[in-house]
Amino acid sequence: KPGEIVLDPFAGGGVTGEACSTVKQRRCVLIEKEEEFVEVIERRMGIKRVREDDG
Repeated sequence: KPGEIVLDPFAGGGVTGEACSTVKQRRCVLIEKEEEFVEVIERRMGIKRVREDDG
């Protein structure tokens, strides 16, 4: 539904985030632990990570 938040705990290449961005009626939280995929997400979505947790 519009305005809902989508959680993707294994974001991989960020396809879910890109879909949320395209629809523009959803917000999303992407979680990815592998640095190579984080870099793909950053490039794909044109963003930088909001928070990095070392624990």
